Amino acid sequence: MPSRTGPLPRREKAGATAACVAGAVLLAVAVFLAVRVVPAGQRAEDAYRAAPVCAAGRSAPECIGAQAATVVGTREDGSRKNRHYALAVPDGPAPGPVRWIGLRNGEQLYRGARPGEAVTLYQWRGEVRAVAWRGVTWRTDASPVGSWGTALGWAAGLLPVGLALLAAGAWWLRRAARHPRVAPWQLNLIVLAGVLPAAFLGPWAAAVPTGIRTAWTVTVIGYGVALAVAAGCWAVLARAERRDGDTLALKPALPSVGLGTDAEPWLIRVWLPFEPDHPGRFLAVTEEGLFTTSDPTGRITRRRLPEPLTLVRARRRLRSDRPVPSSGRSFRAVHLAECRAGERTLLFAGRLPDLEQLAGALAIRSAPSDEERTPS
Repeated sequence: MPSRTGPLPRREKAGATAACVAGAVLLAVAVFLAVRVVPAGQRAEDAYRAAPVCAAGRSAPECIGAQAATVVGTREDGSRKNRHYALAVPDGPAPGPVRWIGLRNGEQLYRGARPGEAVTLYQWRGEVRAVAWRGVTWRTDASPVGSWGTALGWAAGLLPVGLALLAAGAWWLRRAARHPRVAPWQLNLIVLAGVLPAAFLGPWAAAVPTGIRTAWTVTVIGYGVALAVAAGCWAVLARAERRDGDTLALKPALPSVGLGTDAEPWLIRVWLPFEPDHPGRFLAVTEEGLFTTSDPTGRITRRRLPEPLTLVRARRRLRSDRPVPSSGRSFRAVHLAECRAGERTLLFAGRLPDLEQLAGALAIRSAPSDEERTPS
């Protein structure tokens, strides 16, 4: 494979450095959540579960006190898929201010409880931690039970993403300067190896009811499996890269109705980014020849291409290539096709399926006609 030596361009170096910094920040946040926030939430839950019930007529911060209250109102807000419910109870002698208490999964209480109905509030350390109504108890937003789940989910999600960004940035700084391709597959694979597990492990860890140790065990196993799959993909892609280099194998795609006509040309979405005399975004193929055009119908503003035009090879874009003007397209999957017209080389740009159509068009144009096949 061809190589490119020398330092990274300033813009790419800045991007790689930014990836390293972002990865380090995400790792720091994940470690802080895992080491400080999650254990603090677990300790609060353990203390709440171990707290005794306050004696009748007495209350203390470290015991759970029960207080009778009357519902004076209910409220529903939040997004369409994530509704939040709350109820209001008097905060002192009536008439006076009210106290809104947020509920976890409190739709049933919100729908059933009417103003004037009696509820029981369970308080611990100065906050209402649960509400009981008709023999059923609902946890409030201030309940320490499972309060560490959200922090654990963020930690489990940010950890692989931070590692992936840090690894991708480090690889970019150390290896990309010697890699000939514009978009090395290594970067995509490293990032995907962190983002995809995080998309599943983060939400799962936040909803795990069995404890922190189980959540971390499953997270580590899941991420280990993802790394093993990524390592296998790395080995396969690296072997293919060594075998094929930057050349792409094209399977010529042929139209079902043959070449187009002047009225209805066969349009292929390829263009010549380095030929200012051919600014069109399409290639119009007719029985009369090949034309570049910016007309989506291919009937007007056409410029004829020199013939015979022979496909030399299709390849990935390299750093040694000039920047490819996009003509409004995304270039994450755009490749180049080298074609020869006499002594002149033309570089077509397009997606792989479009280049296969180009190969089919050139194969038809270069095939001998019936008159040429018939001996005189």
